[in-house]
Amino acid sequence: MTPDVPISVTTRFSFLGLSGWKSEPSRNPELLFEDSRLKGRLVLFETVALASLAAQTDPDFHLHVLTSDQMPGWALERLHEISVTALGPERVTIDPRPEGRARKFHRIHLQQAYGDRRVAQVVLDDDDGLSADFMEILRHRIAEAEEAGHLPDLAARHFLSFPFGYGLVHSDGPTELYRHRYKLINLGLTMLGNSDRSIHSIDHRNEPNKVGVTTDGTQPMFLRSVHHLNDSRVEVTDRWKKVPDWRAEAGFEERFGYVAPLLEGPPLAARL
Repeated sequence: MTPDVPISVTTRFSFLGLSGWKSEPSRNPELLFEDSRLKGRLVLFETVALASLAAQTDPDFHLHVLTSDQMPGWALERLHEISVTALGPERVTIDPRPEGRARKFHRIHLQQAYGDRRVAQVVLDDDDGLSADFMEILRHRIAEAEEAGHLPDLAARHFLSFPFGYGLVHSDGPTELYRHRYKLINLGLTMLGNSDRSIHSIDHRNEPNKVGVTTDGTQPMFLRSVHHLNDSRVEVTDRWKKVPDWRAEAGFEERFGYVAPLLEGPPLAARL
């Protein structure tokens, strides 16, 4: 039986404060809210992250977008518009907050939305995407975790990790696709537990091993964007294997077809 566990997708969009980002713009409002940067982040959010959520075969989830109350009005309005267009007003919360800690504001949202219920918190950065069947597969993994006794009570926590995915590399030329694997990557990482703790407060490389983690590396589950606006330190390495023809990649069009316009259209730079 599918467990009655709500799925909360958490995304930080140009949030000013402590949120784990390492880039200079994440600490500097003049750079973070610069017009061309915001336009680029909005394009990526709409064409990758939101497109992946709109494509879900299981639409029973809610998206929480933590953003800044200092963001220019035009950008906040556009953020609302594309989010509601993609998911509908009942499945998304745009949450502008003052400068502070992302984990605090996210925890407040969780407690207000879910109370003392168990919730599945899924990390999705604003320029990354999930497979179209991610939520459907996740529900099966949640049920398996409960049946295996990993969640004996509401205070217990357990992680679900999906280490196999794709890199979507944007440059001045055509967008390229790569395969890669990382044991405990943040993309699609899911924390099961009550709302007392936000997934933004954990060290994703170590915390899962401390409390327990189930890993599913059977098939690609996410898309990671690489571009000149990245907030995290990410680059193509020899661990990344280029996909020469994405149309010939088994299951890709069915599960990640929402990015076909990026792979076959003009370079990202031309869209900004």
